[in-house]
Amino acid sequence: MGNGDLLVSNETSNLKIMKMNATKLTASVYNLNPYIALSLHCSSDKKVIVGGTKKLPIDYSVSGGGVVIVMDLQGHHEVVYEFDKNKKPLFTNPAGIITSKGNIMIINQITSDFKGRVITLEKGVVSQIYTGHNDVNCKNHPFKPEQIATTQLDNVIISDMYNNTIHVLDNSGHLLFYSNTMEAGVMGPASLTCIKQGKLLIGCSIPKLSAKNPNAKIYEVDIPKYI
Repeated sequence: MGNGDLLVSNETSNLKIMKMNATKLTASVYNLNPYIALSLHCSSDKKVIVGGTKKLPIDYSVSGGGVVIVMDLQGHHEVVYEFDKNKKPLFTNPAGIITSKGNIMIINQITSDFKGRVITLEKGVVSQIYTGHNDVNCKNHPFKPEQIATTQLDNVIISDMYNNTIHVLDNSGHLLFYSNTMEAGVMGPASLTCIKQGKLLIGCSIPKLSAKNPNAKIYEVDIPKYI
């Protein structure tokens, strides 16, 4: 958060908060009851956006059950996104959330093996759904988005750990390009954060992919400044 406090989702209905210089988590004012919090994002316009589910473990055999809730800093629910304009469920597992140029972009995992898509909400309406690129993703290698981050220029980077790929979208959810991270020696890209313009940290969950590599790694990589 902007004041230095850290918000944490620990798969309960209430977000926890680690106060700056504190040594333990405490309850926050951000409550999703009856939903269970899975992912969260604090936007530049001072909103707390949380992705949740009705129950754990998630039943992927049934579509829906997920929700994205926008709250103010006092914890009041301002907007709830659960269904599209045709009353069909939007989310099963909203696993990652960011905002870019006022749009909300959500990783929605739809199967137990992490197959998913990136949904862009513009003014509360689905404006784009990204499901990967045909050069990379096919029936045997479906798009499995893991984490999502924004760059200094409000473009969006998505990791696909199981296909060793990162996808770069514009703030409307359209693909700019993708990159095979193995070409740079980066295996299993998972967590992402841009620490400053031109610098990206990639956390790799190598143990999930290879029993011969028991240690996870964090890489600092250069990205073009126009991204």
